[in-house]
Amino acid sequence: MVVKGKYGEFAEFVIPFPAVEEIRQTIARSIGQARRKKGLSQTALAKEIGKRTGREMDPSQVSDWETGKNLPRLDMLVALAAALEVSVDQLITGEEHGPEAKRMTEFEQRLDQLTASVRDLVRRIDQELGSR
Repeated sequence: MVVKGKYGEFAEFVIPFPAVEEIRQTIARSIGQARRKKGLSQTALAKEIGKRTGREMDPSQVSDWETGKNLPRLDMLVALAAALEVSVDQLITGEEHGPEAKRMTEFEQRLDQLTASVRDLVRRIDQELGSR
């Protein structure tokens, strides 16, 4: 079916419900496997993600992700991949990839470090300005 929109015609694309469930279960399985491979408990992983995002995280969220009850938001998925030292693609597809994925994981980790540094700098500037 073609849908006519303001900017032209587009093919309508709907993901069938079984495919959504399959994706959900793949992500859940991938998170659990990567966490166990890294040797982390759900609590330790929640703390690591909390450090990376600057927000406290309840370990039950990790459990919910691993059982497929909930899916992580995109920002959490990026932090999760960095904490587990895998690519976001690997978490979504469940497939390990070669050197390109490793380079992407290294890039994600470096980006995460830079983000944490900027967050720390902003916090220190706020403290300095607040003390004046």
